[in-house]
Amino acid sequence: MLLDVTVLLQSCGGDEDFARELFGEYHQRVTELLVSMHEAFAAQNVEEIRKAAHELKGSSLTLGASEMAQISRTIEDGCKAGQTAALGEWLQTLDQQSALLFEHLKSIGYL
Repeated sequence: MLLDVTVLLQSCGGDEDFARELFGEYHQRVTELLVSMHEAFAAQNVEEIRKAAHELKGSSLTLGASEMAQISRTIEDGCKAGQTAALGEWLQTLDQQSALLFEHLKSIGYL
């Protein structure tokens, strides 16, 4: 599932305005983290990629974006295990998933 809005709505007592605000902050932070991850990838800084993936995993789970969380977990686990050969592909998948997620959020009025 791309996004389960009910996860966040339950956390914020059904307050849709607050949910919109949180999704807006999430959008901004994800954008920053993706830039950071690509810069770290170019610099071959696996630890920075791992840290960013960890943060993204947590915030995605909190907001109900389970697919973003799963991709982030894959990246984090791969970095921990030293499996860096697929990092470029994983980052590309994360970019694509974030674009789909943000388009979906826009289409349902949460972004």
